Formats: sequence, C-alpha cells, structure tokens
Amino acid sequence: MSPWGGVSDLLPSKEDLSVSEEGTTILFANSKGGVGKSTLALIASLGVATRYPEALVQLVDLDKQSTSSDALNNFANSRFEVVNAKKMLLDSGLPNNSNISKHINAFKHDSQGRRFLVFDSPAGTEPLRSSFILKCDFIFVPLSVGDADIHATHKFLDEMQELFHYAGIPKDLCPKIIVLPNMIDTRSDFDVIRRNFIEYQIYLGRGLFFLNSIRRAFRRQGTDTNLHVIFEQSKDYWMWLTDLISGKENLRGTPDKLLQL
Repeated sequence: MSPWGGVSDLLPSKEDLSVSEEGTTILFANSKGGVGKSTLALIASLGVATRYPEALVQLVDLDKQSTSSDALNNFANSRFEVVNAKKMLLDSGLPNNSNISKHINAFKHDSQGRRFLVFDSPAGTEPLRSSFILKCDFIFVPLSVGDADIHATHKFLDEMQELFHYAGIPKDLCPKIIVLPNMIDTRSDFDVIRRNFIEYQIYLGRGLFFLNSIRRAFRRQGTDTNLHVIFEQSKDYWMWLTDLISGKENLRGTPDKLLQL
C-alpha cells in the first residue's frame, strides 16, 4: 500500500520526472512555519517574471492564510497568474494530490512557450501525504539558524527521502532539493546550517542575509514600494535564485554528498 494513502496512481512516469525544456515546477516547502517560504516564493516568482518577460509565470498558494497570493494579486496580468488554490486542498487542509498533479501536468506540458510554476506550501507540509512533490523539478527548503528550524528541517528531509524511496525513483530523476539559509546574520550562521546538514545528499544554496525590508514584504499599502526596496536590496540573491531555476546553473540530479552552490 502506498504510504501516502492510496494515491500511488499519481506517481509520475520517467518522462514526467525529467525536467521539461519549457515548463519548470518549483516548490517552497518545510514543515516548520515562519522560515520564509512565502517570502522566497514571492521573490522567486516575481524574479523569473522580471527576468523572462516572454514567459508565463504562475504562483499557486497552497496556504489557507493566502499570504503570498494576497500580496501578489496586484501584479497579476496575462502572463503572471496568481492562484489561491482552495480547490487543490482537501477539507482536512491536506493537499489534494490528484488535483494538484493534474494542474502541474496541464501547466507544465502546455505548448505556449516557457513557463514557471511556483508553489508556496503551508507550515505542516508532510511529504508522505504530498505525492505531488514527485512532479516538481526544484524543492527549495528555507530555514533559519534556530534549533527548532534545524530540527524540523531534519525531519522534513528524512520524510522526503522516504517518499522517494517508496516511489522507487532513481537518484538522477528525483526533484532537486536545495536548502536555503534565510535571514541569517553572519557567515558563522551559514556554517552552522552547513554543519548540521553535512550528511544529507542535497544542495546548499546561498544564504539570504537579514534585511529589515523583508519584514514588510506582505504589508498592505497603496503602492508596492516595499517590494521595490526588497528587490533592490536583494538583487544579487534573486538573480542567483532565478539563474538556478532557469537552468543556467545546471544541477545534475541528487549529489553524492552535501554540495554547496
């Protein structure tokens, strides 16, 4: 029996698991709340929309609180879509894997040019109950240097590996997992995170250092001045992140050991 509850028919084929030259699916996830999932999903989706004006970008907000979708509705237009995915959740609040997988397939394999699909997931995400994860190209796992974040992220990554194991996916076809140190103060903070995940076969991304402006990312106001400030102050970071997402930094499957980017 499938460990995520009778949805084994949703496991992707090898063709599904290969990265499409056109459609790229990105997930920001961690079981821990307050680690920056929504903030980084916002930066990533606006970043690729800014750098690739010919592409279709869609942000899917899987959080009932609708934090990222509410913040980005002002930017929605014909090529930047914001979806509050209530239809992609079960009444229990768990992901509706069938509906999400269908959505990924329809978006990713559409023939209308290049596409980026960004998912913002809620706190409490459980990989073994979220088989749609298997259809993602990138899984970004934000965390800070706090002990609670590190402990929760260990458990989250362990469960992710269980999911891959039960699905029987070869290492070179697994989604690429990148841990993102977020809102760190010093290089020593980054090193703490690196040491705590040294045994994991994952990528370690660049650290986003503390910015006061990030605290105002979701502030309700008449203009989007707060987001302009964030993008100016974090330009090097989101340029790197969008390079990674677009494939300019070619990641080849699962690394044999922690690989710092």
